[in-house]
Amino acid sequence: MVSSKQIRDLSSSWGQKVQEILKNPSAVAAIASLGAHGLLFLALPLLPSAGLKATEPEIKQSVAMVELTPEEQQRLPDFSTLPPLDLPPLNEPARPPAADLFSLSPLPQPPSAQLPPPGSLFTPPPLPLFIPSIPPPPRTQTFQIPLAPAPTLAPSPQATPEETPAAEEQTSPQPNETEVVATPEAPEATPSPSPQPEALQQTREEQLQARVNEIRSRREQLNQIAPDESGMTESAMHDNFRDWWQTAANWVSQDQDINELNLEKVTLIEGVYPEAACILRQSTNAVVAVLVDSEGRVVSENGYAPKLIRGSGYRIFNQEAIEQAQTHTFEPTNKNEARFVQVNFIFSEEACPEQETAAPAS
Repeated sequence: MVSSKQIRDLSSSWGQKVQEILKNPSAVAAIASLGAHGLLFLALPLLPSAGLKATEPEIKQSVAMVELTPEEQQRLPDFSTLPPLDLPPLNEPARPPAADLFSLSPLPQPPSAQLPPPGSLFTPPPLPLFIPSIPPPPRTQTFQIPLAPAPTLAPSPQATPEETPAAEEQTSPQPNETEVVATPEAPEATPSPSPQPEALQQTREEQLQARVNEIRSRREQLNQIAPDESGMTESAMHDNFRDWWQTAANWVSQDQDINELNLEKVTLIEGVYPEAACILRQSTNAVVAVLVDSEGRVVSENGYAPKLIRGSGYRIFNQEAIEQAQTHTFEPTNKNEARFVQVNFIFSEEACPEQETAAPAS
Protein backbone atom coordinates (compact mmCIF):
# COMPACT_ATOMS: atom_id res chain seq x y z
CA MET A 1 0.00 0.00 0.00
CA VAL A 2 1.00 3.49 -0.67
CA SER A 3 1.75 5.48 2.39
CA SER A 4 0.67 9.04 2.96
CA LYS A 5 4.27 10.20 2.86
CA GLN A 6 4.74 8.84 -0.66
CA ILE A 7 1.50 10.54 -1.73
CA ARG A 8 2.75 13.85 -0.36
CA ASP A 9 6.08 13.45 -2.13
CA LEU A 10 4.35 12.57 -5.39
CA SER A 11 2.00 15.53 -5.13
CA SER A 12 4.84 17.88 -4.32
CA SER A 13 6.87 16.62 -7.31
CA TRP A 14 3.88 17.07 -9.62
CA GLY A 15 3.29 20.51 -8.20
CA GLN A 16 6.88 21.48 -8.97
CA LYS A 17 6.56 20.15 -12.52
CA VAL A 18 3.31 22.09 -13.05
CA GLN A 19 4.96 25.26 -11.76
CA GLU A 20 7.88 24.77 -14.14
CA ILE A 21 5.47 24.24 -17.06
CA LEU A 22 3.47 27.35 -16.15
CA LYS A 23 6.65 29.38 -16.00
CA ASN A 24 7.41 28.44 -19.62
CA PRO A 25 5.30 30.62 -22.03
CA SER A 26 5.68 28.18 -24.91
CA ALA A 27 4.27 25.32 -22.87
CA VAL A 28 1.34 27.47 -21.71
CA ALA A 29 0.55 28.51 -25.29
CA ALA A 30 0.69 24.91 -26.51
CA ILE A 31 -1.68 23.74 -23.76
CA ALA A 32 -4.12 26.59 -24.46
CA SER A 33 -4.10 25.85 -28.19
CA LEU A 34 -4.80 22.17 -27.62
CA GLY A 35 -7.66 23.03 -25.25
CA ALA A 36 -9.29 25.50 -27.67
CA HIS A 37 -9.10 23.10 -30.60
CA GLY A 38 -10.56 20.31 -28.46
CA LEU A 39 -13.52 22.43 -27.37
CA LEU A 40 -14.18 23.54 -30.98
CA PHE A 41 -14.07 19.95 -32.18
CA LEU A 42 -16.58 18.93 -29.48
CA ALA A 43 -18.94 21.87 -30.12
CA LEU A 44 -19.00 21.67 -33.94
CA PRO A 45 -21.72 18.95 -34.18
CA LEU A 46 -23.96 20.92 -31.84
CA LEU A 47 -24.08 24.07 -34.04
CA PRO A 48 -27.42 24.66 -36.00
CA SER A 49 -26.99 23.96 -39.71
CA ALA A 50 -30.38 25.47 -40.76
CA GLY A 51 -29.19 29.00 -40.05
CA LEU A 52 -26.21 28.54 -42.35
CA LYS A 53 -28.38 27.17 -45.16
CA ALA A 54 -30.91 30.08 -44.89
CA THR A 55 -28.29 32.67 -45.51
CA GLU A 56 -27.22 31.21 -48.83
CA PRO A 57 -30.29 32.57 -50.87
CA GLU A 58 -29.87 36.01 -49.30
CA ILE A 59 -26.31 36.09 -50.46
CA LYS A 60 -27.25 35.07 -54.01
CA GLN A 61 -30.25 37.57 -54.31
CA SER A 62 -29.61 40.56 -56.68
CA VAL A 63 -30.44 44.21 -55.86
CA ALA A 64 -33.44 45.76 -57.78
CA MET A 65 -33.05 49.05 -59.77
CA VAL A 66 -34.60 52.12 -58.16
CA GLU A 67 -36.00 54.97 -60.31
CA LEU A 68 -36.38 58.50 -58.98
CA THR A 69 -39.55 60.48 -59.46
CA PRO A 70 -39.47 64.00 -61.04
CA GLU A 71 -39.97 65.56 -57.59
CA GLU A 72 -36.99 63.65 -56.22
CA GLN A 73 -34.85 64.58 -59.23
CA GLN A 74 -35.58 68.30 -58.65
CA ARG A 75 -34.11 67.97 -55.21
CA LEU A 76 -30.73 66.93 -56.67
CA PRO A 77 -28.15 69.78 -57.06
CA ASP A 78 -27.35 71.08 -60.58
CA PHE A 79 -23.56 70.95 -61.03
CA SER A 80 -23.66 72.65 -64.48
CA THR A 81 -24.60 76.04 -62.98
CA LEU A 82 -21.76 76.06 -60.46
CA PRO A 83 -18.89 78.52 -61.16
CA PRO A 84 -15.54 76.98 -62.11
CA LEU A 85 -13.27 76.26 -59.21
CA ASP A 86 -9.99 78.23 -59.31
CA LEU A 87 -7.23 76.30 -57.55
CA PRO A 88 -4.03 78.11 -56.55
CA PRO A 89 -0.95 77.01 -58.51
CA LEU A 90 1.51 74.69 -56.86
CA ASN A 91 4.65 76.31 -55.45
CA GLU A 92 7.22 74.74 -57.73
CA PRO A 93 10.87 75.58 -57.10
CA ALA A 94 12.29 78.00 -59.63
CA ARG A 95 14.58 76.35 -62.14
CA PRO A 96 18.01 77.90 -62.61
CA PRO A 97 18.95 79.09 -66.11
CA ALA A 98 20.38 76.48 -68.43
CA ALA A 99 23.67 78.35 -68.56
CA ASP A 100 24.01 78.08 -64.77
CA LEU A 101 23.52 74.32 -64.66
CA PHE A 102 27.07 73.55 -65.79
CA SER A 103 28.87 76.66 -64.57
CA LEU A 104 31.21 76.25 -61.62
CA SER A 105 32.22 78.92 -59.25
CA PRO A 106 35.75 80.13 -59.96
CA LEU A 107 38.46 78.81 -57.68
CA PRO A 108 40.18 81.29 -55.41
CA GLN A 109 43.48 82.50 -56.75
CA PRO A 110 46.40 81.07 -54.74
CA PRO A 111 48.74 83.62 -53.28
CA SER A 112 51.60 84.33 -55.61
CA ALA A 113 54.84 82.80 -54.38
CA GLN A 114 57.57 85.24 -53.63
CA LEU A 115 60.23 84.16 -56.08
CA PRO A 116 63.75 85.50 -55.72
CA PRO A 117 64.88 87.90 -58.41
CA PRO A 118 66.53 86.27 -61.43
CA GLY A 119 69.84 87.80 -60.58
CA SER A 120 70.07 85.93 -57.26
CA LEU A 121 69.96 82.48 -58.85
CA PHE A 122 73.48 81.27 -59.59
CA THR A 123 73.00 79.17 -62.73
CA PRO A 124 75.78 78.37 -65.17
CA PRO A 125 75.45 80.10 -68.53
CA PRO A 126 75.68 78.13 -71.76
CA LEU A 127 79.19 77.26 -72.73
CA PRO A 128 80.40 80.24 -74.83
CA LEU A 129 83.24 78.30 -76.29
CA PHE A 130 84.86 78.23 -79.66
CA ILE A 131 85.17 74.53 -80.37
CA PRO A 132 87.62 73.75 -83.17
CA SER A 133 87.01 70.68 -85.23
CA ILE A 134 88.92 67.69 -83.95
CA PRO A 135 89.93 65.01 -86.42
CA PRO A 136 88.75 61.58 -85.34
CA PRO A 137 91.49 59.33 -84.01
CA PRO A 138 92.75 56.70 -86.44
CA ARG A 139 91.38 53.24 -86.25
CA THR A 140 92.98 51.33 -83.45
CA GLN A 141 95.37 48.66 -84.59
CA THR A 142 96.05 45.51 -82.68
CA PHE A 143 99.72 45.03 -82.10
CA GLN A 144 101.42 41.72 -81.68
CA ILE A 145 103.57 41.41 -78.64
CA PRO A 146 107.00 40.16 -79.77
CA LEU A 147 107.94 36.92 -78.16
CA ALA A 148 111.29 36.68 -76.48
CA PRO A 149 113.51 33.86 -77.69
CA ALA A 150 113.35 30.73 -75.62
CA PRO A 151 116.27 30.45 -73.23
CA THR A 152 118.85 27.86 -74.17
CA LEU A 153 120.81 26.02 -71.58
CA ALA A 154 124.46 25.35 -72.27
CA PRO A 155 125.20 21.64 -72.18
CA SER A 156 127.27 20.55 -69.26
CA PRO A 157 130.83 19.75 -70.32
CA GLN A 158 131.63 16.10 -70.19
CA ALA A 159 134.85 14.93 -68.76
CA THR A 160 137.23 13.98 -71.58
CA PRO A 161 140.05 11.77 -70.34
CA GLU A 162 143.43 12.64 -71.61
CA GLU A 163 145.22 10.15 -73.75
CA THR A 164 147.88 8.15 -71.99
CA PRO A 165 151.25 8.52 -73.70
CA ALA A 166 152.63 5.24 -74.95
CA ALA A 167 155.42 3.85 -72.88
CA GLU A 168 158.76 3.78 -74.58
CA GLU A 169 160.93 0.87 -73.93
CA GLN A 170 164.60 1.69 -73.71
CA THR A 171 166.84 -1.13 -74.77
CA SER A 172 170.39 -1.18 -73.79
CA PRO A 173 172.87 -1.75 -76.54
CA GLN A 174 174.55 -4.20 -74.26
CA PRO A 175 173.66 -7.71 -75.41
CA ASN A 176 174.19 -9.34 -72.05
CA GLU A 177 172.08 -6.97 -69.81
CA THR A 178 168.38 -6.35 -70.13
CA GLU A 179 166.98 -3.31 -68.30
CA VAL A 180 163.31 -3.08 -67.51
CA VAL A 181 162.01 0.53 -67.49
CA ALA A 182 158.84 1.24 -65.41
CA THR A 183 155.94 2.74 -67.36
CA PRO A 184 154.73 6.04 -65.78
CA GLU A 185 151.09 6.09 -64.61
CA ALA A 186 148.65 8.19 -66.64
CA PRO A 187 147.20 11.20 -64.70
CA GLU A 188 143.48 10.99 -63.96
CA ALA A 189 141.27 13.58 -65.66
CA THR A 190 139.42 15.96 -63.28
CA PRO A 191 135.69 16.11 -64.32
CA SER A 192 134.00 19.54 -64.34
CA PRO A 193 131.18 19.96 -61.78
CA SER A 194 127.69 19.40 -63.30
CA PRO A 195 124.97 21.95 -62.44
CA GLN A 196 122.70 21.01 -59.56
CA PRO A 197 118.93 20.47 -60.19
CA GLU A 198 118.07 23.23 -57.71
CA ALA A 199 120.15 25.75 -59.67
CA LEU A 200 118.50 24.73 -62.94
CA GLN A 201 115.01 25.11 -61.42
CA GLN A 202 115.85 28.56 -60.02
CA THR A 203 117.18 29.69 -63.40
CA ARG A 204 114.01 28.58 -65.16
CA GLU A 205 111.77 30.35 -62.60
CA GLU A 206 113.73 33.58 -63.00
CA GLN A 207 113.43 33.41 -66.77
CA LEU A 208 109.69 32.69 -66.52
CA GLN A 209 109.15 35.61 -64.12
CA ALA A 210 111.09 37.93 -66.43
CA ARG A 211 108.87 36.81 -69.29
CA VAL A 212 105.70 37.45 -67.25
CA ASN A 213 106.91 40.93 -66.28
CA GLU A 214 107.65 41.72 -69.91
CA ILE A 215 104.16 40.67 -71.02
CA ARG A 216 102.56 42.64 -68.19
CA SER A 217 104.53 45.75 -69.08
CA ARG A 218 103.54 45.35 -72.71
CA ARG A 219 99.86 45.06 -71.82
CA GLU A 220 100.03 48.18 -69.66
CA GLN A 221 101.60 50.05 -72.57
CA LEU A 222 98.82 48.92 -74.92
CA ASN A 223 96.23 49.93 -72.30
CA GLN A 224 97.72 53.42 -72.08
CA ILE A 225 97.54 54.00 -75.83
CA ALA A 226 93.93 52.78 -76.05
CA PRO A 227 91.39 55.26 -77.50
CA ASP A 228 89.46 57.43 -75.02
CA GLU A 229 86.25 59.22 -76.06
CA SER A 230 86.19 61.57 -73.03
CA GLY A 231 85.45 65.13 -74.13
CA MET A 232 85.40 64.30 -77.84
CA THR A 233 81.81 65.48 -78.56
CA GLU A 234 80.20 68.86 -78.01
CA SER A 235 77.75 67.50 -75.44
CA ALA A 236 80.59 65.83 -73.53
CA MET A 237 82.53 69.11 -73.44
CA HIS A 238 79.42 70.93 -72.14
CA ASP A 239 79.01 68.32 -69.40
CA ASN A 240 82.67 68.62 -68.37
CA PHE A 241 82.43 72.41 -68.30
CA ARG A 242 79.19 72.37 -66.27
CA ASP A 243 80.72 70.02 -63.68
CA TRP A 244 83.76 72.27 -63.26
CA TRP A 245 81.92 75.63 -63.51
CA GLN A 246 80.48 75.74 -59.97
CA THR A 247 83.87 74.84 -58.46
CA ALA A 248 85.54 77.59 -60.49
CA ALA A 249 82.89 80.13 -59.44
CA ASN A 250 83.49 79.36 -55.77
CA TRP A 251 87.26 79.67 -56.27
CA VAL A 252 87.43 83.00 -58.10
CA SER A 253 84.64 84.57 -55.97
CA GLN A 254 84.83 88.33 -56.66
CA ASP A 255 88.27 88.30 -58.32
CA GLN A 256 87.05 87.32 -61.78
CA ASP A 257 83.81 87.22 -63.78
CA ILE A 258 83.30 83.52 -64.38
CA ASN A 259 81.03 84.25 -67.35
CA GLU A 260 83.98 85.67 -69.31
CA LEU A 261 85.67 82.28 -69.69
CA ASN A 262 86.16 81.34 -73.32
CA LEU A 263 88.09 78.64 -75.08
CA GLU A 264 89.45 81.26 -77.46
CA LYS A 265 91.50 82.59 -74.54
CA VAL A 266 93.66 79.62 -73.73
CA THR A 267 97.24 79.24 -72.60
CA LEU A 268 99.22 77.16 -75.09
CA ILE A 269 101.77 74.69 -73.72
CA GLU A 270 104.04 72.47 -75.79
CA GLY A 271 103.85 69.20 -73.93
CA VAL A 272 106.53 66.56 -73.61
CA TYR A 273 105.68 63.72 -75.96
CA PRO A 274 105.22 60.55 -73.85
CA GLU A 275 107.55 57.72 -74.77
CA ALA A 276 104.77 55.15 -74.46
CA ALA A 277 102.82 56.96 -77.20
CA CYS A 278 105.63 56.84 -79.76
CA ILE A 279 104.10 53.71 -81.22
CA LEU A 280 101.05 55.80 -82.24
CA ARG A 281 103.08 58.40 -84.18
CA GLN A 282 100.23 60.89 -83.67
CA SER A 283 100.19 64.66 -83.04
CA THR A 284 97.24 65.84 -80.95
CA ASN A 285 96.22 68.21 -78.14
CA ALA A 286 93.89 68.42 -75.15
CA VAL A 287 92.30 71.32 -73.23
CA VAL A 288 92.41 71.30 -69.42
CA ALA A 289 90.66 73.72 -67.03
CA VAL A 290 92.80 74.76 -64.05
CA LEU A 291 92.43 77.04 -61.02
CA VAL A 292 95.34 79.41 -60.33
CA ASP A 293 96.09 81.13 -57.02
CA SER A 294 97.39 84.65 -56.54
CA GLU A 295 101.00 83.51 -56.96
CA GLY A 296 100.39 81.87 -60.34
CA ARG A 297 100.50 78.26 -59.14
CA VAL A 298 97.94 75.69 -60.23
CA VAL A 299 95.80 74.42 -57.37
CA SER A 300 95.70 70.65 -56.98
CA GLU A 301 93.82 70.27 -53.70
CA ASN A 302 90.82 67.99 -53.31
CA GLY A 303 87.88 69.47 -55.16
CA TYR A 304 90.03 71.97 -57.08
CA ALA A 305 92.11 69.61 -59.23
CA PRO A 306 92.49 70.25 -62.98
CA LYS A 307 89.56 69.09 -65.11
CA LEU A 308 89.73 67.70 -68.65
CA ILE A 309 87.39 69.73 -70.89
CA ARG A 310 88.29 68.59 -74.41
CA GLY A 311 89.97 65.25 -74.91
CA SER A 312 92.66 64.20 -77.36
CA GLY A 313 91.19 60.85 -78.33
CA TYR A 314 93.75 58.76 -76.42
CA ARG A 315 94.01 57.93 -72.74
CA ILE A 316 97.74 58.53 -72.45
CA PHE A 317 97.57 62.04 -73.94
CA ASN A 318 94.64 62.99 -71.65
CA GLN A 319 96.56 61.88 -68.56
CA GLU A 320 99.75 63.63 -69.66
CA ALA A 321 97.82 66.83 -70.44
CA ILE A 322 96.37 66.98 -66.92
CA GLU A 323 99.75 66.27 -65.27
CA GLN A 324 101.69 68.77 -67.40
CA ALA A 325 99.03 71.49 -66.99
CA GLN A 326 99.20 70.98 -63.23
CA THR A 327 102.96 71.60 -63.16
CA HIS A 328 102.76 74.75 -65.30
CA THR A 329 103.39 78.09 -63.57
CA PHE A 330 101.53 81.27 -64.60
CA GLU A 331 102.46 84.89 -64.11
CA PRO A 332 101.30 86.09 -60.66
CA THR A 333 98.26 88.40 -60.75
CA ASN A 334 97.59 88.71 -56.98
CA LYS A 335 94.11 87.19 -57.40
CA ASN A 336 92.51 83.82 -57.91
CA GLU A 337 91.77 82.94 -61.53
CA ALA A 338 90.32 80.16 -63.67
CA ARG A 339 92.23 79.32 -66.85
CA PHE A 340 92.05 77.05 -69.86
CA VAL A 341 95.30 75.34 -70.88
CA GLN A 342 95.81 73.64 -74.24
CA VAL A 343 98.63 71.10 -74.17
CA ASN A 344 100.00 70.26 -77.64
CA PHE A 345 101.78 66.96 -78.28
CA ILE A 346 103.86 67.02 -81.49
CA PHE A 347 105.33 63.77 -82.78
CA SER A 348 108.85 64.00 -84.17
CA GLU A 349 111.82 61.76 -84.79
CA GLU A 350 113.67 63.64 -82.06
CA ALA A 351 110.95 62.81 -79.52
CA CYS A 352 111.01 59.12 -80.51
CA PRO A 353 114.50 58.51 -81.97
CA GLU A 354 114.67 54.72 -81.78
CA GLN A 355 110.99 53.88 -81.92
CA GLU A 356 110.11 50.80 -83.91
CA THR A 357 106.62 50.56 -85.29
CA ALA A 358 104.98 47.29 -84.29
CA ALA A 359 103.42 45.28 -87.05
CA PRO A 360 99.64 45.01 -86.79
CA ALA A 361 98.22 41.59 -86.07
CA SER A 362 96.86 39.78 -89.05
